[in-house]
Order: sequence, then C-alpha cells, then structure tokens
Amino acid sequence: MISKTFAVSDFMVEDTSGTSTSNKTTSKKASLKIPDFLDCTITANAATVLYDNLTLKNVKGQLVIKDQNANLKNMTTDLFNGQLGISGNVSTKDSKPKFDMQLAMQQFDISESFQGLDILKALAPIAKVLQGKLNSTIDVNGFLDENFSPDLNTISGDAIAEVLTSQINTDKSPLLSGLASKLNFIDFKQLEKDIKTKLSFANGQVSVKPFTIKYKDIPIEVSGTHSFSNTMNYSAVLQVPAKYLGGEVNRLIGKINDNEINKISIPVTASIGRTLNSPNITTDLTSGVSNLTK
Repeated sequence: MISKTFAVSDFMVEDTSGTSTSNKTTSKKASLKIPDFLDCTITANAATVLYDNLTLKNVKGQLVIKDQNANLKNMTTDLFNGQLGISGNVSTKDSKPKFDMQLAMQQFDISESFQGLDILKALAPIAKVLQGKLNSTIDVNGFLDENFSPDLNTISGDAIAEVLTSQINTDKSPLLSGLASKLNFIDFKQLEKDIKTKLSFANGQVSVKPFTIKYKDIPIEVSGTHSFSNTMNYSAVLQVPAKYLGGEVNRLIGKINDNEINKISIPVTASIGRTLNSPNITTDLTSGVSNLTK
C-alpha cells in the first residue's frame, strides 16, 4: 500500500452491541471495532497516517489483519521531530479492545511529545518542565477505550528512558521551586543534563527505580512512586559535602588541619509527597548538620 494520507478510522466500524435503540438512555457507548470480514496483509508506505489526535509522517511497515486482530510488524514513523518504532498487537474480538505493544522512541522532542501523548504525561509528569530530547523503550499492554485510545487505568508494563535535557524550567514547577527553597545550595537549572532511569507501571501506579543525577559534586539518588492522578511518594537522597552546609560547619572545618576533612559529606533526604502541583517537601538537613557539628 502506497498512500499520501491514510486514516485508521476508515478501517474501523462502530460496535453498537448492547446499545439501546429506544429513547431510553443507552447502556453502552459505541466503540470502534476491526471488521470481522477483513483478512489482509498491508505493507505500508504512507506519507501521512491519521490516528486519534496524532498525525504520523513517513509510516512504513507491515500490518496483518485477521479475525478482528491487527498485528503490527516493524512499523516506523516520524513523530515529534524524532522517530517511533512500533511492534505489537491490537485485538477487538472481545467486548473491550486490548493491545500489547513495544514502542521505541528516538530523539523525541520532550515538550511536544509530553503534550501529545497521554501515556507519557502519566508516566513522567515532571518532564513537562524540561526541554530537550527523549529516547525510550516502552513495553505496554492494556485495554482501549471507545475512542480506541489507551485506557490509562488498565495499562501495565515497563519502560527505560534516557532524557537529554537542554533546559530545565524550574519556575514552572512547584516541585522544583519547592526543593530549591529547602536546599538553597542547589541551582536546579544546573542539574546534570543526561538522565537514565527505569520504571514499571500497573493499576494506575508508576514505580521509578533508583537512579542518580548530579549537581556539581553532589550525587542525588531519586526513587519513588506516583499515581496517574499525580499523587506522589518520592525521596531524593543527597550526599552533601560539608562545605555546603553553612558558616558554623565551615568554621569548624577551618580549625581542623587535615585534608581528609574536605571529603566529609552527610546524607540529606528530601521526602516529597502530596501532588505535583502542590507538593509537600520535608528534609532532614537541620538534623544532619547538627549531628555533623557534634
């Protein structure tokens, strides 16, 4: 198939089973289905493909349709100034459509992709304040809603992400500005630009495996969980050199004639809860400085 414009919805039909034809309120919404009479293999080379709210460019790959099942093989498309690879399966044979996909994202523009893909917004809501590029692989499965879009409350899977940040807009993030007020020796605009992390998700909950970023000579280990409704439970553990910990500590350091003193650091934990837009942030910085002084 060679096409200038291909609309996925043209190959779907509405399933109105369970929908009342009387004046009573319908019991089910009509949903999209792959027609049961379709049995074909499509080798695609399309300049533009329209799917949901996305416009995919330069789509290539193979699509096998049979028995209300669509199997995508080695599909590639230009999207968000990068490239997306797709393999997997969509089935509308049961009452609720389901999917199982492997997605490979290369050089995605972060701001565009996190505005256009709900699944990315749910997996990493903090990324909306970043500018730069995203490389990621996502294995995801779940159900589709009546509009043939992923039902976020049903999805599960794993992801590996590499974020190549060119700019961090801390002013637009209550979370980062809140952390900056608690940890005033860190300029969050100057955090390490390249971040790699792994995460898993299921039942509307995302678990981020521990990963480390750096600010100058301060390593920061971040881990925790958040829900698709943006409630959070995160911790950031900073190994803070004593020289950042204020006048009293530095005066004590100056009295000790030993080069080893410059290597002293204390762990400071920032605990982050509540929501992304209204975070509750606490630290044990004061107790850490007190213990070091003693």
